[in-house]
Amino acid sequence: MTNLAIDFSWQQHAECRGLSVDLFYVGARGSISQEVKDACDRCPVREECLNHALHHEAHGYWAGTSGKQRIQIRASRGIVMKKPEASYWEENKVTSPEKTKKKEPAVCGTFGAYQRHIRRKETVDPDCRKAQQEYRKIYKEKYEKKK
Repeated sequence: MTNLAIDFSWQQHAECRGLSVDLFYVGARGSISQEVKDACDRCPVREECLNHALHHEAHGYWAGTSGKQRIQIRASRGIVMKKPEASYWEENKVTSPEKTKKKEPAVCGTFGAYQRHIRRKETVDPDCRKAQQEYRKIYKEKYEKKK
């Protein structure tokens, strides 16, 4: 089961508790807003937040630090980030039938079978070669006339 021993009680005193979580996880799309930076600057539990982030958070903006900044802080302090024993999603993983079903190999005499022969470096049978030639003919008619 998921390790729930992490103490989050400090968060009830956090300056950011009313802000949207999306503001703290901007990823490659942009930078952290001034509103979030200001909240971190005046937060009464910034030290608790940073301690939590250094031990448990690889992503997002925590205690006025980015994920990259926390990597440097961890290295300088000799902190190894703790990993949860298992996440909910790992424990309750469900595979869809579509992903577990194996595809049937292409039937000889089709362009797909011709491609399979080529990928496997097999000898191409006459039916597959004929299917490839027909495919090329249709392709040329469809696309090369438009040029």
